[in-house]
Amino acid sequence: MRDQRIEETGSSVRAIENDSPPATSAFCPAGEEVMTEKKCSRMVLWVRNIPTTASIAVISLGVVVLIGWTLDSQLLTSLIPGQTSVRPNSAVAFILAGFGLWLLQEGRGALSSPAWRRVGQICAVVVIAFGLLTLGEYLFSLNMGLDHLFVRDLQLPMVGLAPGRMTPTGALSLVFVGCGLFSLGWKRPHGLQSSEFLALAV
Repeated sequence: MRDQRIEETGSSVRAIENDSPPATSAFCPAGEEVMTEKKCSRMVLWVRNIPTTASIAVISLGVVVLIGWTLDSQLLTSLIPGQTSVRPNSAVAFILAGFGLWLLQEGRGALSSPAWRRVGQICAVVVIAFGLLTLGEYLFSLNMGLDHLFVRDLQLPMVGLAPGRMTPTGALSLVFVGCGLFSLGWKRPHGLQSSEFLALAV
């Protein structure tokens, strides 16, 4: 009789255990939620740091290229052995674009003021001007002296191009980059920004 009661009690306990969810499942959702929040916060932080990292990288690239032209170092001007050198005007445009991106990104604290934003937009306009003037030199067979404005470069980037002048595709890319920087923060329908479309064009 006693064994039967124990057996019945054991079966009821097993039934209760089978009906009840595992002890860990009650805590898994909360744990998963915490882990998800941590991953999301890390992802948001990583995404927010992309413009800062990109601006520092672009500025550093331009500075290294200009140092290479000053020291007449083919390694520093081309960055990749065997490739054509980056033109001095392109290097200056890179530096301006990097500063513009640094100043125009959101969440820069004191640098987010309208005055600093205006400075960033001026950098973007100068980048656009570099691209448009160079394209004008190609289209109208002009020589405005832009090719040797900073460093006298007598190298031919490609056969048929003027010494020291960036390629037409490079000049067009500067126009798109400058327009993308200038339009940072401009909202379009559905929450899209004009700079996103220009980035795809580059």
